[in-house]
Amino acid sequence: MLEKTGVYFASRPRALDCRVMESAPPTNPLTAAISKFLQHSERVWTEYQQHGPNRLASTLFEKVDASANRLLCLIADLRDEEQRRQDANAKTSEWYDQLVAVTHNLQDLAQRCVCRVEGLCFFAPEAGLIPRRNLIATYEEGLAWLRSQLADDPVVVESGVPAPDRPEVLEFQPRRFFRNGHLQTFATVWLPTKHIRYRAEQHRVPLEDGDQVVLHDDCPPTWHPDQGVVLLIHGMSGCYLSSYMVRISFKLAQLGIRVFRFDLRGCGAGLTLARGAYHAGRSDDLAAVVRFVDRCCPQARLAVAGFSLGANILLKFLGEHLFPEVALVERAIAVNPPLNLVACERKLSSAGFGMYSRYFARRLHSQLLERQAAQDGISLPAGYHRPRGLRQFDDQYTAPMAGFENADQYYRSCSSDQFVPQIRTPTQIVASRDDPLIPIEDLLNVRLSDCVTRHVVDHGGHLAYIGRRGVDPDPYWIDWRVVDWATA
Repeated sequence: MLEKTGVYFASRPRALDCRVMESAPPTNPLTAAISKFLQHSERVWTEYQQHGPNRLASTLFEKVDASANRLLCLIADLRDEEQRRQDANAKTSEWYDQLVAVTHNLQDLAQRCVCRVEGLCFFAPEAGLIPRRNLIATYEEGLAWLRSQLADDPVVVESGVPAPDRPEVLEFQPRRFFRNGHLQTFATVWLPTKHIRYRAEQHRVPLEDGDQVVLHDDCPPTWHPDQGVVLLIHGMSGCYLSSYMVRISFKLAQLGIRVFRFDLRGCGAGLTLARGAYHAGRSDDLAAVVRFVDRCCPQARLAVAGFSLGANILLKFLGEHLFPEVALVERAIAVNPPLNLVACERKLSSAGFGMYSRYFARRLHSQLLERQAAQDGISLPAGYHRPRGLRQFDDQYTAPMAGFENADQYYRSCSSDQFVPQIRTPTQIVASRDDPLIPIEDLLNVRLSDCVTRHVVDHGGHLAYIGRRGVDPDPYWIDWRVVDWATA
């Protein structure tokens, strides 16, 4: 075989005959297998069009390859079963042949998209040079044929990207006397919770600038990649020990799902591992973490859940399309995301006479001093003094440390509302109208892509959602909605 840039190809892509067969579109179990293969093939193609050659992660092809092999095995099993029953149909057999040919072609072409190329051509043994224009036409032809076979199937959305099962969201019923957003939010602090023993394994993830972040790996002893992986991202001034992080991780692990709790830069167990600061726009850190998780669990589907500021980072990461790692995320859920950081800061400063703004400023200031005491050589920006509110902290510390001129530029650049319309990953956004920290109008007015749904409840506060007894196994309604979404 001829080798070029470390990638082997068996042959020139087969010529596709993508006429629509007269036979009916595929039914289960083929529908699910075709949808999964199409989803992964679409993601490779989207990333290739966004970034071009030499920029795509090899793990993208691994997912295409795995779903293609599952589809081909299923077709072979169905054919064997028809032969045993002696009820093989000529048209169905012809359709199987065509499906196998299209699958092989897209499998081969996806590898060409991911491999390193030189000049204007792809290299392949026996076929010589494959012009990129031929790859583009053939890939799009194959994707169009697969979509046509699923055209009447409800799991395909208008954009042509297969959507996962969307679980029906159980309506939130607040606990008696907890129909106020402030009470809901405060209740998460003083309501008693079950003590959950820490059993996670810690992983240090290196970042490009030399800093490190920590992942807390809650892996059930009987976990298998088929059971999936969930990545949790905490909110502002939180960490892996935030109550919702602990509760949700425990519930998912009880179901056999592997969970990674992500300490944002300089938070939690990573207090002494980073000189840089976390902020609402750190999508590059999330990309590094997603890449690390995928290397740990290459065959497992990945769902990501972000909370508050972590939800903003998640939505920005999914919608800005700067990182090929986006394609590794199969689904996402964002809880109480601050879509417009300018509007959120104004509400924080006005709600409760500014008590929330002062609270977060004190928390962030204390964390900063703690980091400074734990690490040698960390200095504060010139003119820094104890902040009286969140905007002052962001003006004095967050913005200059992150390379922004001031808090206003930081807020405008990192608000996720500008990226939500471009999200192509199946995503759900959950929020409450009485959130005392985040204006609900931003979520109600933002333009959503076909892959994003929103669920707004009247009461729930900020990351609280303390519900009535008897609806879920415990009163923490949002925990079970994250579990439902991640396991659908």
